[in-house]
Amino acid sequence: MELLLSANGIADEQYVESIRKNTWRGLYGRLQQGKAVFAPKFGYKLKDGELYIDEKEAEIVKEIFSLYISGKGFKEIAKILNQKSIPSPRGAKWSLTAVREIITNEIYKGVIVWNKYQYRKIPGFSKRKKIPNPPEQWIRIERPDLQIVPVEIWEEANKKRVSRQRQDNSKNRVGYTTLLGGFIKCQCGSNLIKHSKVSFKCRQALVGACDITASFREDMLNTLVIHAIKQHLIENRQLFKEELEEQIRALYSRQKSKSDIEKEIETLNKKLQSFLEIFEENPSKTIAKKIQEYEEQIRLLEMELKSFEEIEDVEIDDEVIDILLEQIDNVLSMDVSQAREIIKNVLEEVRIEKDKIEGFYWIEYKFKNPFRTYDRKINMVAGEGFEPSTSGL
Repeated sequence: MELLLSANGIADEQYVESIRKNTWRGLYGRLQQGKAVFAPKFGYKLKDGELYIDEKEAEIVKEIFSLYISGKGFKEIAKILNQKSIPSPRGAKWSLTAVREIITNEIYKGVIVWNKYQYRKIPGFSKRKKIPNPPEQWIRIERPDLQIVPVEIWEEANKKRVSRQRQDNSKNRVGYTTLLGGFIKCQCGSNLIKHSKVSFKCRQALVGACDITASFREDMLNTLVIHAIKQHLIENRQLFKEELEEQIRALYSRQKSKSDIEKEIETLNKKLQSFLEIFEENPSKTIAKKIQEYEEQIRLLEMELKSFEEIEDVEIDDEVIDILLEQIDNVLSMDVSQAREIIKNVLEEVRIEKDKIEGFYWIEYKFKNPFRTYDRKINMVAGEGFEPSTSGL
């Protein structure tokens, strides 16, 4: 029965592969005939199975390339288009991603690039997985009739894109330089990012795609988050104590036990004795070197054994816990990298929310296990921690 099922499975796979290849050949044939094999990109329309340029949208494409070459970034361009109420390719507001897709797509210089990806069914998953094909398998078809921007303009824009990307990557290598970078989010789901020297703002709001347009002072956010963490740990004092004790136990459990070291010394001594006996009968540099290696290993293990303190049970004094909790806000206010490691272990997310009726802002905290006994919300009063949006920003 199992053999029959296996045979059927192989036959099914071969049948699916056959259909895939036939479909691919059919699409490739349409492509060679000038027919469309994909949904039209922004700037194009479809008629009788063929692509043609939409002149109205083409003007917007030209403007996007012009703005990018002049020094505007993807985010700035998206904001400009949203301010002009220009519909995006997906009908919603323009985003950084939508602008990037236009700048990088070769169709705008009159080249269709096809077969960049294949979609495969992965066992155990209901959806097919998108798998990139190697560049040598890509199919390029010259379509000068679909060219919206000159080749020189497209090439210049993408040279600038690569150059800017390298600069951004080199900046990002240093990691977050702020306490809350990457932790704090807007109610729309986007990250709040450093907007000025002193404030954070929703990333989507910067391109006009979020209703929360206020800027939030960094010092205020830091103070609120540090205070919330401290209060939450105090209220969950016993959990905090148990978690610390568990981490210390885990640290020591990763070390070798006393008996493990003793067994290792015993094994090495037996090997050493064997080589000493061989050396007596047949002295050689190779055997002598091996004897030295074993002697050095035994010496190091014996040193480890002398200094070894095996901790069977760990219990932190209550006074130590009190001191730690008392000083936690000072610790979080000092070294940013160390403070971020602590926050990472305690806090899952900080989220800014706006009350739709009253108009004030909430800051909501979600704590990680084992501290997630509840989530905490704190009201931020207008004028005491955030800067209302200014006309023109």
